[in-house]
Amino acid sequence: MDQNDESCKPPLGIAAVLLFSPDPEALAAFYRRHFGVQLRPVSVPGLGPHWACDVGHVYLSLWPFDSPDAPRATGGTGGVAFQVRDVQNDYRRLVQAGVPSVFPPRTTAVGIIARLRDPDGNPVEIVQVLPSPGTPGPG
Repeated sequence: MDQNDESCKPPLGIAAVLLFSPDPEALAAFYRRHFGVQLRPVSVPGLGPHWACDVGHVYLSLWPFDSPDAPRATGGTGGVAFQVRDVQNDYRRLVQAGVPSVFPPRTTAVGIIARLRDPDGNPVEIVQVLPSPGTPGPG
């Protein structure tokens, strides 16, 4: 994409994260139990029933594979990343609860990140954003 192309403006933000599951109700229970995400059944005119809630400023929604709104393409998987206060403690808690680990906490340019898997095999990251060098921390 050409950054000088005025016809292609960047998005304003991420409006939603959508995950498709063979058992979205069980997946919602996983996210409620391990991450405190208050997913609830939702029925919106014009869309099929799903489980959803706001996490910060992003709408997280879980959809059944057989939903008329489910993507028909195969091969890819969705994922979600939650910003947390303490990756080390959350990672330890999740692994002790039996959540499968992909990789333990590591420091990256974004911050400290660990990756796990939800019951459907989707990647779930927990991210602890670190202050930029020279930025004062919480006082």
